[in-house]
Amino acid sequence: MRSRVLGSRESSYQLLVAVLATGVGLLSACQPNVDIGRVAESAVVARQQLLEGQLEVAYLEASPEFRESMSKEECSKLFALIKDRLGSHMASRLEAWNSTSGTDGNFMNVEYVSRFEKGEALETFVWKLVDGRPQLAGYHIRSKALGEGS
Repeated sequence: MRSRVLGSRESSYQLLVAVLATGVGLLSACQPNVDIGRVAESAVVARQQLLEGQLEVAYLEASPEFRESMSKEECSKLFALIKDRLGSHMASRLEAWNSTSGTDGNFMNVEYVSRFEKGEALETFVWKLVDGRPQLAGYHIRSKALGEGS
């Protein structure tokens, strides 16, 4: 009888492992194939373009969601203000990232703790993944130098 109980436990354990493996497989199938290195590199390029006034390229390559959220002129004013208050970008540390999938597409949020000449900021880039290529869909920045708590 003891071997029967152990056998039941082993069978239950094997069933649990199989169910968990199937669940993990289904979850990963729902997530987009994300290359965090490529997305992080895109963030570096986008930040540099936007802060250095190379708005034409960055704005035109951004997703429709980004362009609908603000005009090119508003975007230019925002990044001129960031550059004025924080100065040049010095360094960033990747703090966190996550990806989501939904009916509106595959998105990736990438958060950095960034150091600028005149202070620190928490930057969040929102990327829409289109055919495996990241397009800027949102940008959020929090800094005491901008009048917002960090």
